[in-house]
Amino acid sequence: MKKALIVLWLLILLGCTKFDYNYSYGKINELDKKYGGDFRNEMLNKTMISFNNLSLMRDDLIKLREELVKKGINKTKSAILLIDVRLSMLESQKFWYLAKNLGSGGVVQDGFKCSEMPKLLLARQYFNESLSYAQKSFNDMDDMLIYYPDSINLFGVDKDKIQFYYSPLNYLSSVVQLNTRAIEEVCGYKNN
Repeated sequence: MKKALIVLWLLILLGCTKFDYNYSYGKINELDKKYGGDFRNEMLNKTMISFNNLSLMRDDLIKLREELVKKGINKTKSAILLIDVRLSMLESQKFWYLAKNLGSGGVVQDGFKCSEMPKLLLARQYFNESLSYAQKSFNDMDDMLIYYPDSINLFGVDKDKIQFYYSPLNYLSSVVQLNTRAIEEVCGYKNN
């Protein structure tokens, strides 16, 4: 009888276990080691996961997210939110790579020809996606800081902020704007 009560108590205790952002952070660190990432030190155009590992890590994070959802959202809210932050960071990096792989033909800052418009349109789309995902990661980080104030230890403040906060979003935005202006005003292309 005593053993049955202990087993029942353990089952209840395990059923009430919460998986918070610290749990996800541990799992993210494991995946970072596996794929050459660094959550705290990655920044667009500087320290990023290799392009070949981005989708592999993303797939593992999606599996982890699905496992957490199965455990129940009330037990895993902050854990899922941190995974969403990491997924957005990875997507932002992926689109940065795709845009940069187009080379100088994808940006207008160093001159362009209207014959390069397909590359300019594609680069604009990729840079815009990179910007959108970076902003989503910032919004999710802000949500974590609001709803889980102790997560400040994870994201840092002032000089101790994670490096992704310093990604060149102004550059992304300016490329999108300059490409759009050049495509529309110089080449006469209107996106309907």
